[in-house]
Formats: sequence, structure tokens, C-alpha cells
Amino acid sequence: IKEPAESKIPEVQEEVLEKELFKEVAEQIPPKIAPGKPRRKKISLPISSRALVIAGIILFLLAGGYLLFSNEKIRSSLGGIVGLFQKKPEKPLPELSEEQKQIIKEHLLLAQDLYKLDTKDAYLKSLNEIRKVLKIDKNHPEAKKLELIVSALLTYRYPQRLLIYKLRSSLKKAEASFGLSPEVQLAKALLNLAENDYASAKILAQKALENAPENPLALWLSAHIQLAGINPDYPQAKSLLEKALELELNLVLARCDLGEIYLKTKEYQNA
Repeated sequence: IKEPAESKIPEVQEEVLEKELFKEVAEQIPPKIAPGKPRRKKISLPISSRALVIAGIILFLLAGGYLLFSNEKIRSSLGGIVGLFQKKPEKPLPELSEEQKQIIKEHLLLAQDLYKLDTKDAYLKSLNEIRKVLKIDKNHPEAKKLELIVSALLTYRYPQRLLIYKLRSSLKKAEASFGLSPEVQLAKALLNLAENDYASAKILAQKALENAPENPLALWLSAHIQLAGINPDYPQAKSLLEKALELELNLVLARCDLGEIYLKTKEYQNA
């Protein structure tokens, strides 16, 4: 009697069966937990982390503010620190003596005579005389206005970037001190001329002349701008310049423009 042959399963089939069997067993066995490390459940809070940070900052500020206001030493030290950055009230200047007043008057007269010569050297010397006055009395209004006018004339005659920048800065300070005074308007008009803005200069010169009809510089500037136009009004400019020279005979700027008008109108003897 022949014995039944043993059933042979291919090796590949055995391997597949083993894998499937172990897979089923693995799914049934729960994962092992390492001893001493219990599983932790994640807790989800209804408040976001950003809100917690903001709340922490608010609490910190409240606690800090309470300490500052409750501790006298901290308050006093903070008051001292704040006081360092606060402007101290300026002490009133001592009253000028008669001798100082006379010196100031002499410097101002010399400064006025110098700038009328219309040369770069004369303008610089005029400014030097004005600064001598401001060393004695730093808040002297006439000296500050004259300094603004001389600086503006220097900038107009020699339009350099540095001079234009300095004049703009001086005008801001002058407007805060003197508002739209004739000196400020004249200085602005001269700045506009230095920047070739004749339209703005004409408006400012007219306003300055309305506010100070007896100001020789305002008369000269109004006439000078009229002569610079496409169709110059020689009779009007001539009238303004003649009036300016009646008030200030040594104003070289007015003399030069009036001489130019005489040449244009063929009044050679007057020129």
C-alpha cells in the first residue's frame, strides 16, 4: 500500500502566509507601553496661546505700575530721570548797560552801511558786525531781522547750495519769532529768486511793499522783479527805484537797476 504523498507548499506561499498570519496577530495585540511612562492625553484649551501672552503682558504691566506708584523711592528716581530731559526755563538776561546799548547801535549802523555796498566781502563783514551784537544780546530783534536780510541778499547774489540750505533754516526760525513780517517776506522772495522762482518772488515782494511802503529794499525788489519779466514796465520800475534812493541814497542795488533803466530808455546823462 502506497503512503499518501506529503503536500508540499511552495516556499513563496509559506512566506506569504506567515506574513498574513503575523499581521493579524499584530493587529490584535495592543501596543506595549514603556514602564514608568504612563500615556498622557493632550489637553486642548479653549483660549489661544496669543491671548495668553497678551494677558500675561497686561498682568506684568499692572504689577509694574502698582510697584512704581506705591514705592516712593522709585517715584522720586523716575522723576529725576524725567527732569533731565525736560527743558529748564531760561534765566532772564541781565539788563544792558548804556555802554552796551551804544556798542550795539554802532555795530548795527556799520552792518547796515556795509550790506548796501552789494559785494560779497561787504555782506560777510556786515554779518560779522551783526554777530557781535548777538553776542551781547542774543535776542536782539533788530539784529536778528537784519541778519536774515543780509543772509538772503548774500544767497541771492551768490546762490550756492549751502547758503540756500542755511537760509531756509533761518527762515523757519524767523517765522516762529516774527511771523510774516516784511523782513521775512523779503527774505523769502530773495530765496525764490535764488531758485529762479520769479512768480512766487513777485507775490511776496508785493506783500512786503504793501506792509512796508517806505522800505527801500521792498521798493528795490519790486522794481527788480518787474525788470526781470518778459515785458518790463520801465516807468513803474523807475518810479519805485527813484523812491528807494530818496529813502536810502547808498543802496547800490537800486542805483544799478535805475542806471540800467536809463540806458534802456536812452537817458544817457542820468545813467
